[in-house]
Amino acid sequence: MDSLIKQAKYLFNQNNYLGAILTCKDILKTERDSYLALKIIGQSYLKLQKFNDAKIYIEKSLQVVQDYELLKDLGNCYQALGDIHKAKFYYRKSLEEKEDYGPALTNLGAIESQLGDNNKAYELLIKATQSEPNLSPAW
Repeated sequence: MDSLIKQAKYLFNQNNYLGAILTCKDILKTERDSYLALKIIGQSYLKLQKFNDAKIYIEKSLQVVQDYELLKDLGNCYQALGDIHKAKFYYRKSLEEKEDYGPALTNLGAIESQLGDNNKAYELLIKATQSEPNLSPAW
């Protein structure tokens, strides 16, 4: 299975999201709860902007392991689907796992700005740039 996970990661990094999904679905035939396969599928669907499909696999993956990156990704799904309250919930959950996680801070800051709380947005975006200075969306 390790070689299939390596292949799926490679395909994902090459932006071959459909190939990564198919490889991971092969893994799931024998390892139903493969956290990495579920994670790669969810993130691939997210890149393909198939947010409902992404949500399903990210939620399955989170049943196996709590992962700050996937919690943020689930927030991204909800934000893309227009549910900013659930998006905020998952960004905050991500920050409970890793309090200085720049992408979650940035996304939460963007929502706070959208909701008109510019002071909170500014605070979150400053924290994001301090934790990850090269994170361009935060700037």
